[in-house]
Amino acid sequence: MDCLLINYCGTNGYLIRNNRIKSDLIKSLSDNYDIDLLNYNGYIYNDVLIERFEREPYLVSFLSGGSRSLLWILNYHGIPTCLLLDRNINENKSTTLMNGKRIFPKVVSISLEMENLDEYIDSVWEIEINKKPDDEEWTYLLSDLLVLEGKPFKKSLMEKILLMIKFYNDINILIK
Repeated sequence: MDCLLINYCGTNGYLIRNNRIKSDLIKSLSDNYDIDLLNYNGYIYNDVLIERFEREPYLVSFLSGGSRSLLWILNYHGIPTCLLLDRNINENKSTTLMNGKRIFPKVVSISLEMENLDEYIDSVWEIEINKKPDDEEWTYLLSDLLVLEGKPFKKSLMEKILLMIKFYNDINILIK
């Protein structure tokens, strides 16, 4: 894999530079999980959902302004791998340009330390990466669980929140 060791969000990571590999990863997300990384528009809340939020107590998270990414935990050629795929595809943050627009997202392989990583293989998490103002510390916010163990996660919101809490407690992004 054509990679470059970089400092990414306060930790070491490997920037994947090969566009064919990026293309294959994006195609795999689309084919296997129906996730279109290049045409992401966020959430749209309709009036019925907003009325329900007003009637019952909910924990609701809105976009924080951080860097939108996917955290994909997969077996890549038999090796457990954690990839961060940047969803901020625009002219200002470009690495691969075609007619002024990035055609492939930034993809960084990071190291995750957890005893039960196998429980999360073939899982895709929607996350935001934020840097605290006037600080060098980075925060990873889990915003959604899209795929768990290779299957779209379609369970209740409460089950999703409980799994996100479990994942958050299990994970330790290595700081080196």
